[in-house]
Amino acid sequence: MRLLGAVVAVVLVWPDLLQAQSSGTPTGQSIEAILKAKARRTSAQRKLSSQLLDAAASARAASSSAGRQAPDAEAKDAVVTVDIRAAVTPAVLARIRALGGTVINSVPQYRAIRARLPLTALEPLARLEAVQFIRPADEAITNQSSARPAVPRTAPVANKVNTSEGDIAHRANLARATHGVDGTGIGIGVLSDGVDTLAARQATGDLPARVTVLSGQAGEGDEGTAMLEIVYDLAPGAELYFATALGGEARFAANIEALCAAGADVIVDDAAYPLEPAFQDGLVAQAVNAVVDDGCVYVSMAGNGGNLSSHSGSRASVWEGDYAAGSALVVDGETVGVRHDFDSGPGVTVENRVTRDGERRFVLQWA
Repeated sequence: MRLLGAVVAVVLVWPDLLQAQSSGTPTGQSIEAILKAKARRTSAQRKLSSQLLDAAASARAASSSAGRQAPDAEAKDAVVTVDIRAAVTPAVLARIRALGGTVINSVPQYRAIRARLPLTALEPLARLEAVQFIRPADEAITNQSSARPAVPRTAPVANKVNTSEGDIAHRANLARATHGVDGTGIGIGVLSDGVDTLAARQATGDLPARVTVLSGQAGEGDEGTAMLEIVYDLAPGAELYFATALGGEARFAANIEALCAAGADVIVDDAAYPLEPAFQDGLVAQAVNAVVDDGCVYVSMAGNGGNLSSHSGSRASVWEGDYAAGSALVVDGETVGVRHDFDSGPGVTVENRVTRDGERRFVLQWA
């Protein structure tokens, strides 16, 4: 579900780019050190996320150590995938390539570029006036499920047996029988990861030949194939379209608009990006608004992103609450802020240590 609202700020912790804090370092001292480091940043450095800035500093240190001692080749030669907010101009794209980078995609209307760049090239790129901000690439997640095994159909497609549980759950079978409709004359667009086994499913009759994949947007993975099968079970007469949701929020948004322009009357997705804002319309929500204004119907996955308590095996566990003032944060004798008190009950500390656990990510948003 894509949410609407006010101004948002987001922080994402990427475990693979951060150095673990010493277990004996008090939280207040850590915050103080971060604020002092930020105050020393140049205008170009302020355009880089903290994760990238720290990683780039390690890469520069490893590079300068060559000739004096064995360099850390992994850090020195590290290449990262980043999302760049910038004016998409030939000059900016040329600069990325000149710095040893590769442009993965660019979407001018959303001022967005996704690229692969050496860590040591990030700060020089950020010096361009046209570049607004650079952050680690936000990767899509899908509401995954295993696609049905491909079983050849013995009945003609027009009389095929619908095997999707959703056909009964949504009573699409009753709608077809009662109203004599099967999706004929309607275009349905699907957005997910990819359609790797599309040809195989068409060969077995699980999908029709009339599936239009937008040029260059087949993606990777097979969740899209599974979604197309479900749509075909519910509306066997519909024209089917597909475009990947991978490649960043801007590419996802552009493909939403492209599906509507290609002929989709209804668009469905099972993808989301962890950094999509909760309190304002992000790029994907803007695209959804645009296609709805053009007459398309848009349906997005619900998922379990709002799960409050099920930590184990769930997509997410969340905390939500109003601001509660805690103790003041003082740096060099000056009050620079007030800590948020997550639990204002008596005898409860306002600081809780979060331990690293695999690839867990923590996203903080506030209005």
